[in-house]
Amino acid sequence: MRRDLVIKLYDWVAGIASDSPNPTAELKAVRRQQFLEIIMPFDLWSPYALMLKSRLFEEATAKLWHDGLISGELHLGTGEEAIIAGVVTQLREGDAMALDHRGSAAL
Repeated sequence: MRRDLVIKLYDWVAGIASDSPNPTAELKAVRRQQFLEIIMPFDLWSPYALMLKSRLFEEATAKLWHDGLISGELHLGTGEEAIIAGVVTQLREGDAMALDHRGSAAL
C-alpha cells in the first residue's frame, strides 16, 4: 500500500472521528504516525527485494553448477523465495536458523 494513500486515508478518517475539534499539528503528526504503525507495520518492498535477491542467487548458482564450476550435488530452492523472505524478515537479534539442503538462498 502506498504511504501517500495511507496518509490521505488517515487524514480523512481523523477528520471524521476526531476527539478534538481543532487538533494541533503536533497531535495530528502523532496520530498519523500511530496510524501508519498499525496499517504499515513493516516495509512491504523489503520482502520482495529479498525474494528477488534469492532468485537471482539461485539462478547464478545453477549457472555455475551447469558450467561445471561447482561440483557435487546441487539442491536449489527456486520457487521457495516467499518462504525464505517470510522467515528471514522476522528474525531478530540472537535468533538462529537451521538450513536444510535447499536453504542456500537464505544465507
